[in-house]
Amino acid sequence: MSDGRHRRIRPRLRLLAAGAVVLLGLTLAAAGWRVRQLGGECPGGRTTVAAAPEIAPVIANLGVPCLRAEPVAPGVRPAADLWIPASGAWLALLGTDNAYTVEGSTALSPLVVVMPRAAAVQLGWPAVQPGWRELSGAHRLSMADPAGTTEGLLSVLAVQSAMDRTQRDPGIAQLAALTVRSKLASATAETHTMFTAGVAVFPATEQQYWTHRAANPGTQLAAVYPPDGPIEADYPLLVSRRAGTDPARAAKARALLEAFRAPKAARPLADRGLRSVSEPGMFPEYPASAGLLPPEQRTAALVAQWTRYKPLKFQVLLLVDASWSMNDRIVDRGGSANTKAGLLRMAGAQATKLFGEETSLGMWTFASPPSARQPYAEVVPFGPISTRRELLGNAAARYQPIPNAGTPLYETVLRGVAHMQPKVAQGTMTLVVVLTDGRDEDSPYAMSQQQYLTKLAALADPRRPVPVFSIGYGAGADMTVLTETAHRTGGQAIPSADPGDLAEAMARVFLAAHTS
Repeated sequence: MSDGRHRRIRPRLRLLAAGAVVLLGLTLAAAGWRVRQLGGECPGGRTTVAAAPEIAPVIANLGVPCLRAEPVAPGVRPAADLWIPASGAWLALLGTDNAYTVEGSTALSPLVVVMPRAAAVQLGWPAVQPGWRELSGAHRLSMADPAGTTEGLLSVLAVQSAMDRTQRDPGIAQLAALTVRSKLASATAETHTMFTAGVAVFPATEQQYWTHRAANPGTQLAAVYPPDGPIEADYPLLVSRRAGTDPARAAKARALLEAFRAPKAARPLADRGLRSVSEPGMFPEYPASAGLLPPEQRTAALVAQWTRYKPLKFQVLLLVDASWSMNDRIVDRGGSANTKAGLLRMAGAQATKLFGEETSLGMWTFASPPSARQPYAEVVPFGPISTRRELLGNAAARYQPIPNAGTPLYETVLRGVAHMQPKVAQGTMTLVVVLTDGRDEDSPYAMSQQQYLTKLAALADPRRPVPVFSIGYGAGADMTVLTETAHRTGGQAIPSADPGDLAEAMARVFLAAHTS
């Protein structure tokens, strides 16, 4: 009995044992799956890679273990240890230069100017790629917000880069860039909307253009690559200082960069409209743009002047010193011998382009030769810029100091403010702009500083404000009086102690007026 009973029980034990092994195997498998899900097989756990939305999906196709991609919007600094923004320029703009190390570029996407194909053909495309100067002169551009979009940020840097390359004087280059800004149809356009507008001319990344083209095969839009300011989104891999000291995270960063630069990454990048660093020729040829970004310390300043600019309706009276001291010899920013008057003619020619069609203006020159019957000469009668732009350009080109003439500064400013007060109107900024290299002297209209300030105070009318913006041109300019004049009228006084800095001072006055 007992032998038979044991014989019957043993098969059951074997079955139970086998079942236990299977169950244990399933349990261990489940546990292993759970461990993998929790990142237990990843040294240090899974690492999040914050990436621009257009490149984030590519990370999953590269086969690098223990990484998790997380899309992050432009202009936002993520908490992740690894970050791939669309452009390294975001580092400078967000003030995070010292928080990350740059491991290298993971992909490329040049900035292009998108426009109707017919309009591009009129400019010589595709045989000729028009530059920023031609594009802004022939068409009214719209641009995206540089503080919140990569294409907007790169546009500002590209325009300034183009002007820097074509102008010897940095101040005149800045005036030229501001001219482009002053003529924009919009500085906060939404790029995806522009693609469907049909007639818009606007910068975008090549990635955005190719994505639109893939979704709209019959598009009549063309992409122009401006040769005078080529620039590209470089998608740098950034590693936080903390991650850089962690061997496991540092190893993941190296593996990710190697994967992006491997030939097999070219196809998944191209599928997203991006160029591979190892095979950039998968899209139309484009000149390399390395080194064309302005120095990092300029990035924030350039974006600030672009975003703070207000397109206002202006009424401007220009008062330009024509006393004999304006014939003094100087050295301009390009290192060439010149005179104050010569540099004024050169900078003034560029400055005349800054004024938008909504501007009305006039121009006086002031000096007191012995035969003068009044302290100033009206060289451009006040009126709409649309009928005076040529007059203004000619006046700047013909400007000459008057021999043996003194400087009736005070009287001219008083008469200029009185002349503009009746023109003050709601919705319009009315102002006087003064450029002088000296002080009130050697003139039959001379008065003491106190007399001048008393008369200026008597002119003041809160209902009809006329701020005075001044440029003190050279070390001899009376900045004390100019600053007090600005303080009492609501304007600004900009010193240009080095006469070679005149164009930069003009740009600062223009910006001050447009950001008041």
